[in-house]
Amino acid sequence: MMQSAKLAKNEQARSVRVKRSIALDSMPERLFDEMAKQAKETCGTKTSSKTSSNRLLGKQRQWFKAKAAASKTLQARESAINAIESKSSVLSAILDDSASPIFDSEGKAIGTVLVFNDMAMQRQMAEELSYRTTHDTLTGLVNRDEFEHRLQKFINENRGLDLQNALMYIDLDQLKAVNISCGHSAGDALLKEVGGIMQSCIRNTDTLARIGDNKFAVILYQCDTAKAIAIAKKICRSIEAFRFMSNEQSFCIDASLGLVMIDKNWTSDTSLMRAADSACSEAKLAGRNRLHLYYDDHLTETHRSDVRWVSRIEQALEYDGFVLFCQRIMPLKHQGLEHAEILIRMKDKSGGFIQPDAFLPAAERFNLVSRIDRWVIAQMFEWMKVNVDSLSHIETISVNLSGQSLGDVAFHSYVLNLIETTAIDCSKLCFEVTETAAITNIAAAQNFIQAMNQHGVKFSLDDFGSGVSSFGYLNNLAVDYLKIDGQFITDLLENKIGQATVRCIAEVAKVTGKRTIAEWVESQAVENMLKEMGVDFTQGYLKHKPSALNSLLDKECTSFSQQLKAVALAH
Repeated sequence: MMQSAKLAKNEQARSVRVKRSIALDSMPERLFDEMAKQAKETCGTKTSSKTSSNRLLGKQRQWFKAKAAASKTLQARESAINAIESKSSVLSAILDDSASPIFDSEGKAIGTVLVFNDMAMQRQMAEELSYRTTHDTLTGLVNRDEFEHRLQKFINENRGLDLQNALMYIDLDQLKAVNISCGHSAGDALLKEVGGIMQSCIRNTDTLARIGDNKFAVILYQCDTAKAIAIAKKICRSIEAFRFMSNEQSFCIDASLGLVMIDKNWTSDTSLMRAADSACSEAKLAGRNRLHLYYDDHLTETHRSDVRWVSRIEQALEYDGFVLFCQRIMPLKHQGLEHAEILIRMKDKSGGFIQPDAFLPAAERFNLVSRIDRWVIAQMFEWMKVNVDSLSHIETISVNLSGQSLGDVAFHSYVLNLIETTAIDCSKLCFEVTETAAITNIAAAQNFIQAMNQHGVKFSLDDFGSGVSSFGYLNNLAVDYLKIDGQFITDLLENKIGQATVRCIAEVAKVTGKRTIAEWVESQAVENMLKEMGVDFTQGYLKHKPSALNSLLDKECTSFSQQLKAVALAH
C-alpha cells in the first residue's frame, strides 16, 4: 500500500488547492465506477461519492476508502488507499494501476492521481493463447510438445531422488477402421470419447496427453508399480467394454499399453518415450488390449538387444554402414526384361554382412525404419542415375517400404522431391509394400500410389494372402504385382490348402490385370507346380542367391534371355 502524501488539515482547504492547481480531471467513466463497486463487493472496501466538480476525482466519482471508513460521508485523504493488491488477489489479477503525486505551484504535495486499467480482456486472450499452444484442439488434452516439456521438467526436478513414478504409452488399434467406414468426423468423435474414458481412469494429479493421431500418454506421479499396473488395467478394461456407435454401426476398440517405471536413472524424456513406445509395441504383438511392463534395471534379452541395435543402426546411417544387395525375380512364362528386388545388409566389423532380420525389428520398434527407407531410396536413385546407360535390360527394380514410411506424408514429399530432382527412368522403379501396411494405412497408401503412378512408378503388394481381407482391398489399391506370401510356398507340395490359396490368388490376379510373384522358391518341383498354377514370376535361392547390387549391370552373365538361349542349345 502506498503512503499518502502530507495533506491539508481539512478537506475543504485541500479542494481549494486542487482547484488552484488545475488538477488532472476527466469526465465520469462507467468502467471506473464498476471497478469501484467490484472492489466494494469483493473485499469490503467502503466508497464515498464525490459530488463536487472541483474535487480530484471529479463529479460522481468514487474512490477507495479504508475499511475503517464506514461512514458514507466524505473522509480525509489519510483514510484512502491507493492500491488494492493487498486487499484482493482477484482484483490484482484483472487490474493494473499506477499512482502519481500532484504538486501545487509551491511544490507541495496536495493529492495523488490514480490510473486503473482493466486487464481482464488482455489476460483472457493471453490465457487462451497459452491454452491453444499447449493443448490438443480436438480432445482438449495436453498436446505432445507440452507433454514432453512437462516430462523433461519432471525428470530434471526429481533427478537423483528415489521416487516412484510411471509413464504410460497407449495406442488405439481401430481408429483407421472407423475413419474408413464412417468418415473422419466419426473418428474425431471416437477420440474425444476415448479420451474422456481414459481421463476418468486416472487421478486428478496425473497428466494425460494426446501425442499422435491414435496415441496417448500419461504421467503417473507418485505411483508405485502395483498402482500403475492397476490404473493401466483399468484403462484396458474400460476401453474393451466401450462400444463406439456411428451410422448404426458398432465398433469394438482395442488398446495396447506400454508402461515404464520412472526412477532416478532416467535422464531424458526422449529415452523414456522410446522405452514406453517399445513396451507398447510388445503389448500389440502379444494380442488385443494388452499391457507390457518395461523394466530398465532388469531388461529382458530382447530389450537389451534392441538398445544395442538402435545404437548400431544410428551409426550405420551416419557413417555409411549399410550396403545394398539384389535378388533377381525370374519369369516363368516367357523371356523378357529382368526384374530384381533390392535388399539391405549391415556391414559387420569382421568384414561380413548382417541380415536385415537381425536389426529391422528393433528399427521398427524404435521408429528408425523410415530413416533406413530414406537411405535406401537415396542410394538407389543415385545408383540408377550413375548407371542410366546400363539398365536397358532391366524392367523393374523393387525397393521395400515400411508401414511407417507409407503412412508418413513427410516421407511422401521426400520421395517426390527426389523424383523431381534426380534424372532417372522412374518406370523402372517399383515400390514394394506389405499387404498389412497397405491396409492399415489405406488412405495414405492410395494417395502415395496415385502420386507415384503419375511418374510411372509401379507397386507390388508383398506378403499377399496373409491378411483376412486380401481380395476385398484389391479394387482400392492400384498395384501392379501381387507377391504371394512365402508361408504358402515353403510346403506347397504337401499343403492342399496352400495350393488352393495360390491358385485362387493367381486367378484373381489374372482377372484384375495384375501379375503374381511367388517368393521363397527353393526347389524345381515347387517352381514347376507354380508354373502350372499360372504364377508369373518366382524369387528364391533356386535361381538366384542375393548378390552385390552392381551384378545387375553384367548383361552378358545375368540376362535371363541368355540363360534361356543356353538351355535351348543344350536340348
